[in-house]
Amino acid sequence: TVICGKAIAHCVCLAQEDNWFLIDFKVLYIGIIQYTLRNYDKWIKGSRHWYLEGSNDLKKWEIIRQHENDPSWRGPGSSHTWRVDSKSMRYSAFRIRQFGDPMVFACSGVEFYGTIYFEPN
Repeated sequence: TVICGKAIAHCVCLAQEDNWFLIDFKVLYIGIIQYTLRNYDKWIKGSRHWYLEGSNDLKKWEIIRQHENDPSWRGPGSSHTWRVDSKSMRYSAFRIRQFGDPMVFACSGVEFYGTIYFEPN
């Protein structure tokens, strides 16, 4: 619940390869067009490498967007919004999976923008 709240919080993945945050909408499907991530308030040197992935079964994941050395976060508590090209796909779950060094990924908030559906197609 920390990464879905409005308050800036200290929420960090363990410093291990391929750690991730998961947001599961259960029976809702999002036709995503943009998303926002917010950094936490004491960030100094976290990862700037991550994937935004989507799934409808929590087993098979598709990369929606890859960020490699992304400079968009400008400091503690900052946020940024990215457009995505999801090829008109709808997803019921999203994960933000870190990769690369440093292996610390902090996220204090996430928002998804698009259209809500009650069916996957």
